[in-house]
Amino acid sequence: MRLITTAIIVLLAASCTSDIDRLQVIEEFERLKNAHDREATLTLFAADAELDFGPMGTMQGHEAIDRIHGYDAALSTMLKFDSCTTQDSDVVCQVTETNDWLKIAGIDSIVYEQVRFTVEDTGKIRRVSAIPSEASIAAMGTALTAFGGWAQQHAPERFGALFDAQGNFDYNFENGQKVLQLLHEWQDTEK
Repeated sequence: MRLITTAIIVLLAASCTSDIDRLQVIEEFERLKNAHDREATLTLFAADAELDFGPMGTMQGHEAIDRIHGYDAALSTMLKFDSCTTQDSDVVCQVTETNDWLKIAGIDSIVYEQVRFTVEDTGKIRRVSAIPSEASIAAMGTALTAFGGWAQQHAPERFGALFDAQGNFDYNFENGQKVLQLLHEWQDTEK
């Protein structure tokens, strides 16, 4: 009986350690992402990791992940994680995002009611599913429609250069800087 009790305690301790480690990985991700340390942030991800942003698209692999982190760095993106819990190999958090793009567009923040991070036993992030709330999607859609219409009319070449041949926005640090410049011009003409 004592052997079974000891085995149960060891198994419970191991599962708690696993949960603590997964939470620590996500806490480290939040810290590095907010410090805009792209190189260190990338080391937390599996080589073929996937970022799923729902209607905003899916990205896979280190190169794509580094590009989105570069874009976020250009926008001074900050993330705040709340109410993180573990569910098997996943860590689920509510996340609030702020950045310069949102401020200029008149949006306080984007809320992701449930961001799911799948963390491997190795401690690498395998997948992130981050779908904004309906209210956040609506606010971004309104701002994108107004900004996109203005940009196509007033700066069509510069706006068009932000997209790849398939018409998808090309996330990277340089395009983040260009978007901010266009947003400031848009804001100045809207005053």
